[in-house]
Amino acid sequence: MAVIAFDYFAILIASVVSFLFGWLWHSPLMFGEILMGKKKKEKVSALPFIGHFVTLLIMAWVLSMLIVNVGISTFEGALLFAGLIWLGFFVTTKLGMIFWEQKTTAQYFITIAYDLINVGVLTLILFFL
Repeated sequence: MAVIAFDYFAILIASVVSFLFGWLWHSPLMFGEILMGKKKKEKVSALPFIGHFVTLLIMAWVLSMLIVNVGISTFEGALLFAGLIWLGFFVTTKLGMIFWEQKTTAQYFITIAYDLINVGVLTLILFFL
């Protein structure tokens, strides 16, 4: 694998956009009520948000490395790449939500729809920046 000079600004921008999109998607404005189920609303500390942002930075960094090493050079290629990442890693692993966590199929489909859009947005931002 080649040594890559990362565009840390693009990784940061992609992570911020992804974080804001995730906040909106999981808020009561969109699908927060369905995803929360019957859980009682609790006051949440900032620590999970910070941890999630760090995971988004890592995801953007890895996607950036893969985009360069796979040789994605077209818009269509970037979309196909994002779709394959989503299908191979998100759709499959998130099935555990239904199998082991007793989540509903609606929660599963909302979650993987979020993942598809999120991976697509991250990939396109990293591709174009």
